[in-house]
Amino acid sequence: MRALLNPRLIENVFMVEEYAFDATKLASWAEHELKECGVQIRFKTHVTAISNGPNGTLQVNVQPDHGAEELISCHYLFNCTYSGLNQFKGDFPGTQTGLKQEITEMALMQVPLATPGLG
Repeated sequence: MRALLNPRLIENVFMVEEYAFDATKLASWAEHELKECGVQIRFKTHVTAISNGPNGTLQVNVQPDHGAEELISCHYLFNCTYSGLNQFKGDFPGTQTGLKQEITEMALMQVPLATPGLG
């Protein structure tokens, strides 16, 4: 394998076993487990404000992509997004972390015929 690469650009080559997972099966399993636990999931919905509610609950204003704004009362709220962590109004204006959003690019190419089945 090393002979296929430019030694000026590639210092070394290692052959390793890489494990993969089926993202579709993993998503299906997670959805089933969450439903079994009574977890409510909202997709394509923006949280606009989070405030303290009665009896230790949270009052969450949500805006679905297609629909009217709603007020949800809950005990727990998980923000499972990649960005927008510091954009809430209400009693919880967001996190104070140094997180940032980055855009990545994936190169799609044809590999040389000498490297079939290798990644």
